[in-house]
Amino acid sequence: MIATVLTVAFTGKGGGRMAKLADHLFAVASKETARIQEAHILAGHMLCDWIELDCMNTMDQVGSVVLQIASAVQIEGAR
Repeated sequence: MIATVLTVAFTGKGGGRMAKLADHLFAVASKETARIQEAHILAGHMLCDWIELDCMNTMDQVGSVVLQIASAVQIEGAR
């Protein structure tokens, strides 16, 4: 069996060169480092929470809806 590694790049506005290297891109639409880092921290916490809920088999229908909404939302920069 061959293992597949999925990559996700966390970047700022546009993604730069990193956008072409990753399978998925989480680009915060801001050029301000502080805003980008804040969004990345929030996204990291959300991912950890979703993984924990999934591992505990407690993710209910509401949690699934939240995941679908969150995956469709584009993060907007503060300025």
